[in-house]
Amino acid sequence: MSIIVALLVFSFIVFIHELGHFYFARKGDIAVEEFAIGMGPKLFGFKRKGTLWTIRLLPIGGFCRMLGEDGEDESEKKDTIIENEDTINENKELIIDNGIDSDINHDNESVKDKKNTLQGGAFYEKSVWIRIQAVFGGPLFNFILALIFSFILIGLSVISVNVVSVVGEETPAKEAGIMVGDKLISIDGHRLLRPREASIYINVPEGDALDVVVRRTLEDGNTIDIEYVITPMVIETDPNVPPEESANYYMIGIGYEQTEKTFFSIIKYGVLETLSWIKVVFYSLGLLITGQVPPSSLSGPVGLVTTIGSDYERSLTEGFKVVVASLSFWVVLISANLGIMNLLPIPALDGGRLVFLLLEAVFKKPIAPEKEGFIHFVGFALLMVLMVFIMYNDILRVLGLG
Repeated sequence: MSIIVALLVFSFIVFIHELGHFYFARKGDIAVEEFAIGMGPKLFGFKRKGTLWTIRLLPIGGFCRMLGEDGEDESEKKDTIIENEDTINENKELIIDNGIDSDINHDNESVKDKKNTLQGGAFYEKSVWIRIQAVFGGPLFNFILALIFSFILIGLSVISVNVVSVVGEETPAKEAGIMVGDKLISIDGHRLLRPREASIYINVPEGDALDVVVRRTLEDGNTIDIEYVITPMVIETDPNVPPEESANYYMIGIGYEQTEKTFFSIIKYGVLETLSWIKVVFYSLGLLITGQVPPSSLSGPVGLVTTIGSDYERSLTEGFKVVVASLSFWVVLISANLGIMNLLPIPALDGGRLVFLLLEAVFKKPIAPEKEGFIHFVGFALLMVLMVFIMYNDILRVLGLG
C-alpha cells in the first residue's frame, strides 16, 4: 500500500505538470495528440475530443504531445508546395475558362487527417507568445501545486518562525552567545525564509564552522545584527557504525518560537515555504555543480517512491492528520524540484525549448527546425543516460548496496 500511495503522489505531480502544458496548448488553440502519464507501452487509453489520454507501464514521467511541436517536417513542406502548385494551376484554368475566381481548398493535405480528428492547429503555426505559454505552463502548474500544498502543510502543522525560543545547555549556540529572542537571519550567507532551511545549511558542511547571523532587539527597541562563528555538534544515530557510513546529523542547539495560526499566517508562511524550497533546489544544484555533493546522491523516481513510501508508513502510526501533512510535504518538495529542473536551459527540457523560443522572439526569426531538433535529440539522449545512472543508484540504495 505504501508503494501504491507513493506512486499515486508521484504520478499526481507529473499529471499536474503535463496538465499545465495541456491547458495552455488548448487555450492557444494548439491541438494535443496525446496526454500520457507514465512512459513505455500503453496500458490503458481513451480518446476525448481527438486527444488520446493514456496510462503507460513505467511510472517515471509523462508527456503532452502537441501536434507539430517539432516543427513542420520536410514531407509537409513538399506536400504544401505541390498543393499550392495545383491550386495555382486550377485557378489559372478557372480564370481562362470562366473569367471569374472560384473557392479554392487551401487545406494542408499532409496534416489534414490529424487536424480533422483533433481540435486546434499545429504548434509551429502559432505565435511565439502562445508557444512560450504552452511550454512554460508545465513548470508554472508545478509552482502553483507546490503553493497550494504549502498552505495545506502549514495549516496542518505548528508554525515555527526564525526566532530562538530555546538555547540548549552545553551546545555550540550557548557557547557562542546566542540568546532567546534572537532572530536567525542567515547561515553561511544563506538568508533564511523558514526554520527548516537552517538544518540543511548546518548539515551539508558536515561539521565545518559556520557563519551564523542573528538579529537582537536591544532594551531601547533598536536592533543589531551579530555574526557568530559556530562549529555544529554531531549527533550520532548509531555509535557502532563508522561516521562516514552513519546517518549522523549536526545541530547548533536551538529551538524556534511558534506563532499563532490564522488565515493570514497560513497564507504568509505557505508562500514562504514554497519560496524556501525553491531556494533549496538552487542551493542543491550549486552543490552538484561545484562537486560538494557527488552525482551518486541524486535520486530519481525509484528512490522517491521508496522514500515517500517509508515516510507514509511511519506517519500512519501518528494519525490521518500527520499522513496528510507528510504527503503534502513531499508534494511541495517534488513539485518545486520538478518546476525548477524543467526550466533549466537544457535541450529536450522545457527550459531548453524556451531558450529557442525566446531567441525567436528577440530576433524575429525561428531557429532552423532541423538544427533545433538535433540539439533536442542529443539532449534527450544524454538525459536518458543520466536517468539510467540515477535509477541504477536508486536500485542499489533500495537493495542496501549503495
